[in-house]
Amino acid sequence: MEEYSFNLNSQNVILDAKRQKIYEGLKQIGEEISAFYLDGVKIYKSNLATKTYLLAHIAREIEGSIRDIFASDVKKEKARCSRCGRTIEKTNHIDEICAVLDLSKDSKFVKEWHRIAKEFHKFAHRHGAWKKPRTNEEFSDLWEKFEIILFKLVGEYLNLNKLIDKMLKVETPTNEILNVLKNLLTNKAREKYFFEHLKYKKWFFSLKKSGFFQPEKAPGSEPTDEEGYYKVPYWNVLTYLEIVSQQVNNPDNEKYIDGL
Repeated sequence: MEEYSFNLNSQNVILDAKRQKIYEGLKQIGEEISAFYLDGVKIYKSNLATKTYLLAHIAREIEGSIRDIFASDVKKEKARCSRCGRTIEKTNHIDEICAVLDLSKDSKFVKEWHRIAKEFHKFAHRHGAWKKPRTNEEFSDLWEKFEIILFKLVGEYLNLNKLIDKMLKVETPTNEILNVLKNLLTNKAREKYFFEHLKYKKWFFSLKKSGFFQPEKAPGSEPTDEEGYYKVPYWNVLTYLEIVSQQVNNPDNEKYIDGL
């Protein structure tokens, strides 16, 4: 497998196979979250005196972004951090992790994710300007364990499909879900899977507004092996549109019929 290499302070930083899969999986979610991870690896490999603080901040951003997207259907109460002034979530952290994974609090995976993530806040903040910086060893082990969590979440194709399954259980999509869906569904096999399994009619107007049904996105004709003959690939959104049309084909759903 081809490896990515990057330069930090004239040092060549190479992603091993596991980190490469994490990076590629996060990149399918979005450019920003994958950039956070990539810079995190660079910092992890560096000798920066403030490495612990920087890695903790990056880990918080990645972990929080995943919950913001895949647990966005869970109502959140907001509050301000007394130390940094940042808006934080007061709802139960572990409940959001359960929502992302569709697992109970008794799950070993849920407990491990929660145990690791709840440490990030402590390491991200300074502990006294007059003191020596925290040692890099304090957070390195936590970062490596966090990478194991990330690998289980997005490091394999099937794992990303599990996150798609989580989305399919949401009756009304959030803006966060719709935005990341545009990235995830660039993969045609994943797009086919999503529209074959989406059943909720409440998604229709949100998907339409987000441009998923624009005619110019329909696949065009392609030449076949036989000279002079062409084929038109199936447009995956049609499966969902057929399901919706069947659901609204009764007098009780006139408001949906008007939108169609």
